[in-house]
Amino acid sequence: CSNNPPPPNSKQQQQQQQKAMVDGYLNVGDVPSAVTLVQDLFNQHDALPPYTSHLKIFEHALALELPHEARRHLHFLRQLRRWESPPLPTTTTTTEGKGEEEKRMKELQRNVDMTRNHPK
Repeated sequence: CSNNPPPPNSKQQQQQQQKAMVDGYLNVGDVPSAVTLVQDLFNQHDALPPYTSHLKIFEHALALELPHEARRHLHFLRQLRRWESPPLPTTTTTTEGKGEEEKRMKELQRNVDMTRNHPK
């Protein structure tokens, strides 16, 4: 295991940043904002924090007696189970652009699958 930080803008670094933002909201007890942030990151940027962030959201929501927020996050995760990556756009004319889009969608599908399966 290395102590070197991940390269800038790598998927690992992005997940660490997302985790830090979610943790920040949870540290001040703002569970609704943490849930909203996770939903917004996925809806706007096709990004998900590490699965441990989802577990922390449930833990904090239940500890702070916010069952509606726990249900709201659970509903979001249930929607991920039915989520499928959209078909690639046909407007991309270069094969290089198509390859990048395919790579991005495969990475997103992998992150959704990891969140679905809660790997350890």
